[in-house]
Amino acid sequence: MAWARSLVTAPLEWVIVSIQTTGLRRASELIEIAIITPEEAVLLDTLVRPAHCIPIYATRINGITDRMVYDAPPFSQIARQVSELLFGKLIVAYAVNYTRAMINRSLAAARQPALTRVDWQAAITWYARYCGDGSMRFGEANWRPLPGNVNRALDDSFAILRLVQGMAAETAPVGQRSSSREYLNQAIPPHQEQHS
Repeated sequence: MAWARSLVTAPLEWVIVSIQTTGLRRASELIEIAIITPEEAVLLDTLVRPAHCIPIYATRINGITDRMVYDAPPFSQIARQVSELLFGKLIVAYAVNYTRAMINRSLAAARQPALTRVDWQAAITWYARYCGDGSMRFGEANWRPLPGNVNRALDDSFAILRLVQGMAAETAPVGQRSSSREYLNQAIPPHQEQHS
């Protein structure tokens, strides 16, 4: 796939970002972030202490508990570092819209400006095209779980890198189409999701 090959062979600076959060709602908080380079250098890998308790359904998905984040820094302590690591970069994330929104909301809460001079690329849309979907639009019709996804930020960052490398070499697995609702319902019973 040309997009992935251009990333793998390009001299431009790009990074992979993955996050874990307390949920999918607007009031959700970031609880883990990882940033890696295509050369597998880990630039950042940290838990983040949220202002509120982590809901049990979020813990069921990512395994992150309140106890684990008790001594972690709040996002305000790492906000400047995150901005500096991402400034001017091409950023690859799996689900870009959510990742970008969560990072920018967290930056705003820390009284830091939103990310500028960055180019976000959604690996999920390119993966959907790689798997045979003609549309580049992200949505229920072309959502696929990240191959190798373990729902921890650093592991997912490396899974995204492996996916990009696999698409570049045309060796990535062709994932089964699924709805995001179906995927989440495996970890979150519907009645619990609504009480976040």
